[in-house]
Amino acid sequence: MSQLKPISRIYFDTPKSRATVYLKVYFTDTERRSLLAACGDAAYLLLEYYIRIASLKEPETITDDKAAAYFGWRPEKAKRLRHNLTKAGWFAQERISLRNGTSGLIYFLGKEAVAEHRGE
Repeated sequence: MSQLKPISRIYFDTPKSRATVYLKVYFTDTERRSLLAACGDAAYLLLEYYIRIASLKEPETITDDKAAAYFGWRPEKAKRLRHNLTKAGWFAQERISLRNGTSGLIYFLGKEAVAEHRGE
């Protein structure tokens, strides 16, 4: 049986550019328990949603409105949960601009990827 990689970086971009890297990812039991203890089950579902969006052939930009509509929540709840994930070190995003005029977002999903992004 092949060994799966733990959560790492998932890059995806705005519709202006199609340079995308796709990774198959999963949560280990330890990661899942840690996330649930730190942020709760709704935040866990939101992070799983982000991973699903990142794995699409043509990924979308993550927005609180889209996430809220997917789960049937109010946008404020999705925003609060995203902030909880960010504070707990499970989610980060960075805007980028390239010299050729394209711009995009890089999303960091998972403890290790966020810690590395923050330089910890």
